[in-house]
Amino acid sequence: MGQTFVRPLWSAATRDKEISAKADDEPTFDPRYGFANRKERVMVATEDEMDCAGLTGHERDYCAHILIKYLDCKWTHFPYVKNRCQHVHHEFIECQKEDELFRMMEYEREKRLRIRARTRALKGKKESEDLVS
Repeated sequence: MGQTFVRPLWSAATRDKEISAKADDEPTFDPRYGFANRKERVMVATEDEMDCAGLTGHERDYCAHILIKYLDCKWTHFPYVKNRCQHVHHEFIECQKEDELFRMMEYEREKRLRIRARTRALKGKKESEDLVS
C-alpha cells in the first residue's frame, strides 16, 4: 500500500485543466516576466555535434555539450573510465540536477501565473457584474 504517487485531491490546481500544465505545453507567459536581467537559455551543443555523438532524443537537452565531453572522455580513457572521467561525469550529473530544478521552478511559476490570471479575470468579471446591477 502507498507505493503509487497520488495527486492531492483537495488541490484545485491539480484538477483544473486550465491551470495545470502538461510537459509539452508552450509557456503561456513571457519567460522574462518579473525578472529584470534574466538571460534566455540557449543550447551550447549544435544539432551536428549531437548527431555525430549519436545522442538519442532524451539526451538532447541543455546538458548535451557536457554529455558529449563525457562520452569523448570515456572513449579516450576506456579501461580507466571511472578514475579518469569522474570529474566530467560529476559535471554532467550536476548539470542534469540544475536543469531538473529549473524545469520544476518554471512549472510552478507557470502554474502560479495561471492561477493569478484566472483570479484576476474572475475578480474583474465580478466587479463588472456589480457595476451592472
